[in-house]
Amino acid sequence: MNRRESRVSMNARQNDALSEFKSFKKKFLLANKHITKLNSTLSIRIEELNAQISSLYTENLRLRAQRLPRCAAET
Repeated sequence: MNRRESRVSMNARQNDALSEFKSFKKKFLLANKHITKLNSTLSIRIEELNAQISSLYTENLRLRAQRLPRCAAET
């Protein structure tokens, strides 16, 4: 193999490697986009659940406060 053929062969391998890397990069960028969207959706859901927990906790305290005077009156 002469120098020119060697250079052509090396360029072909570099182009294949570059093409493979671009494909790999595109695949992971799409996966990252999906993960980011899912993360955002789940973060919103977590905020909603935290608000619900807070509301239920407040209701629990209110109900306990109503129950305490009745329990004291019964004894």
